[in-house]
Amino acid sequence: MSPDAPPSHFRPATYAASDADRPAVITASGRVVTFAQLEARSCKLAQALWAQGLRPGDHVAVVVPNDEWAHEIVFGLQRSGLYYTMVNTHLAAEEAAYIVADCGARTLITSSALAPLAAGVAAQTPDVELRLMV
Repeated sequence: MSPDAPPSHFRPATYAASDADRPAVITASGRVVTFAQLEARSCKLAQALWAQGLRPGDHVAVVVPNDEWAHEIVFGLQRSGLYYTMVNTHLAAEEAAYIVADCGARTLITSSALAPLAAGVAAQTPDVELRLMV
Protein backbone atom coordinates (compact mmCIF):
# COMPACT_ATOMS: atom_id res chain seq x y z
CA MET A 1 0.00 0.00 0.00
CA SER A 2 1.55 3.29 -1.06
CA PRO A 3 1.37 6.20 1.41
CA ASP A 4 -0.14 8.30 -1.39
CA ALA A 5 -3.27 6.18 -1.69
CA PRO A 6 -5.35 6.18 1.51
CA PRO A 7 -7.70 3.27 2.02
CA SER A 8 -11.36 3.95 1.41
CA HIS A 9 -12.09 4.09 5.16
CA PHE A 10 -9.61 6.94 5.67
CA ARG A 11 -12.12 9.61 6.59
CA PRO A 12 -9.88 12.73 6.68
CA ALA A 13 -9.14 12.23 2.98
CA THR A 14 -12.86 12.09 2.25
CA TYR A 15 -13.59 15.26 4.20
CA ALA A 16 -10.51 17.03 2.84
CA ALA A 17 -11.80 16.43 -0.67
CA SER A 18 -15.34 17.59 0.01
CA ASP A 19 -15.06 20.10 2.89
CA ALA A 20 -11.38 21.05 3.22
CA ASP A 21 -11.83 24.00 5.59
CA ARG A 22 -14.02 22.12 8.06
CA PRO A 23 -12.37 21.79 11.51
CA ALA A 24 -11.06 18.29 12.14
CA VAL A 25 -9.40 19.04 15.48
CA ILE A 26 -9.90 21.91 17.89
CA THR A 27 -7.34 21.91 20.69
CA ALA A 28 -7.89 22.98 24.29
CA SER A 29 -5.91 26.13 23.49
CA GLY A 30 -8.27 26.89 20.59
CA ARG A 31 -5.97 25.92 17.73
CA VAL A 32 -7.95 24.64 14.77
CA VAL A 33 -6.66 22.00 12.36
CA THR A 34 -8.78 21.63 9.23
CA PHE A 35 -9.37 18.39 7.38
CA ALA A 36 -7.16 19.68 4.56
CA GLN A 37 -4.34 20.32 7.03
CA LEU A 38 -4.85 16.97 8.73
CA GLU A 39 -4.81 15.22 5.37
CA ALA A 40 -1.67 17.02 4.17
CA ARG A 41 0.26 16.49 7.39
CA SER A 42 -0.69 12.85 7.80
CA CYS A 43 0.27 12.21 4.18
CA LYS A 44 3.62 13.94 4.73
CA LEU A 45 4.33 11.73 7.74
CA ALA A 46 3.31 8.60 5.82
CA GLN A 47 5.66 9.52 3.00
CA ALA A 48 8.52 10.22 5.43
CA LEU A 49 8.04 6.85 7.13
CA TRP A 50 7.87 5.11 3.74
CA ALA A 51 11.12 6.85 2.73
CA GLN A 52 12.72 5.50 5.93
CA GLY A 53 11.81 1.95 4.90
CA LEU A 54 8.75 1.30 7.03
CA ARG A 55 6.17 -0.92 5.36
CA PRO A 56 2.68 -2.18 6.22
CA GLY A 57 2.81 -4.39 9.28
CA ASP A 58 5.82 -2.65 10.86
CA HIS A 59 5.27 -1.35 14.38
CA VAL A 60 5.63 2.21 15.71
CA ALA A 61 5.47 3.34 19.34
CA VAL A 62 4.06 6.83 19.92
CA VAL A 63 4.79 8.90 23.03
CA VAL A 64 3.15 12.29 22.45
CA PRO A 65 0.68 14.48 24.31
CA ASN A 66 -2.96 14.17 23.34
CA ASP A 67 -2.92 17.19 21.03
CA GLU A 68 -3.22 17.96 17.33
CA TRP A 69 0.05 16.10 16.62
CA ALA A 70 -1.45 12.89 17.97
CA HIS A 71 -4.22 12.99 15.38
CA GLU A 72 -1.84 13.71 12.53
CA ILE A 73 0.46 10.91 13.63
CA VAL A 74 -2.33 8.36 14.05
CA PHE A 75 -3.85 9.07 10.63
CA GLY A 76 -0.38 9.02 9.02
CA LEU A 77 0.32 5.63 10.58
CA GLN A 78 -3.10 4.27 9.62
CA ARG A 79 -2.77 5.38 6.02
CA SER A 80 0.62 3.60 5.90
CA GLY A 81 -0.76 0.31 7.18
CA LEU A 82 1.53 0.45 10.20
CA TYR A 83 0.72 -0.99 13.59
CA TYR A 84 1.11 1.45 16.43
CA THR A 85 1.05 1.56 20.20
CA MET A 86 0.15 4.77 22.00
CA VAL A 87 2.18 5.02 25.21
CA ASN A 88 0.79 6.89 28.20
CA THR A 89 2.79 10.08 28.72
CA HIS A 90 2.28 9.98 32.49
CA LEU A 91 4.40 6.85 32.92
CA ALA A 92 7.95 6.87 34.21
CA ALA A 93 10.62 6.47 31.53
CA GLU A 94 11.29 2.88 32.61
CA GLU A 95 7.62 1.95 32.32
CA ALA A 96 7.20 3.63 28.93
CA ALA A 97 10.41 2.01 27.66
CA TYR A 98 9.12 -1.40 28.72
CA ILE A 99 5.99 -0.88 26.58
CA VAL A 100 8.01 0.37 23.61
CA ALA A 101 10.31 -2.66 23.78
CA ASP A 102 7.48 -5.12 24.45
CA CYS A 103 5.39 -4.04 21.46
CA GLY A 104 8.30 -4.66 19.09
CA ALA A 105 8.42 -1.14 17.70
CA ARG A 106 11.00 -0.42 15.01
CA THR A 107 10.25 3.28 15.31
CA LEU A 108 9.59 5.65 18.19
CA ILE A 109 7.76 8.93 17.68
CA THR A 110 8.02 11.38 20.57
CA SER A 111 7.39 15.03 21.26
CA SER A 112 9.77 17.85 22.14
CA ALA A 113 7.18 18.80 24.77
CA LEU A 114 8.12 15.55 26.53
CA ALA A 115 11.88 15.79 26.02
CA PRO A 116 12.93 14.34 29.41
CA LEU A 117 10.57 11.36 29.07
CA ALA A 118 11.53 10.89 25.40
CA ALA A 119 15.24 10.90 26.24
CA GLY A 120 14.70 8.33 29.00
CA VAL A 121 12.69 6.06 26.73
CA ALA A 122 15.17 6.37 23.86
CA ALA A 123 18.10 5.53 26.15
CA GLN A 124 16.38 2.33 27.29
CA THR A 125 15.23 1.06 23.89
CA PRO A 126 18.39 0.33 21.88
CA ASP A 127 16.53 -1.99 19.46
CA VAL A 128 14.43 0.89 18.09
CA GLU A 129 15.92 1.70 14.68
CA LEU A 130 14.33 5.08 13.99
CA ARG A 131 13.46 7.88 16.41
CA LEU A 132 11.40 10.88 15.35
CA MET A 133 10.46 13.93 17.40
CA VAL A 134 7.58 16.27 16.59
